[in-house]
Amino acid sequence: MRKKPSKNSSDKMNRKTKYTITGMTCNGCANTVKKLLSNVKGVKDAQVSLAENTAEVTRDENVTLDVLKIALKGFPYGIVERK
Repeated sequence: MRKKPSKNSSDKMNRKTKYTITGMTCNGCANTVKKLLSNVKGVKDAQVSLAENTAEVTRDENVTLDVLKIALKGFPYGIVERK
């Protein structure tokens, strides 16, 4: 019988990171960015703010900034990790 991971071990695997998003000019852009980021394998949640030009992404440890950049490739959006 497999043991279910505890909530704490699951939390350790997930990281919430805030990114600056460039190129968004309207709510449609923000919705597109949210959809693109949410479709990345390992992304648990993506919240995008047009007003702040940010995305807050809850992701597995193996989802890097480069993976998120690839998700936005071909679209007029950029993504940079906020310090």
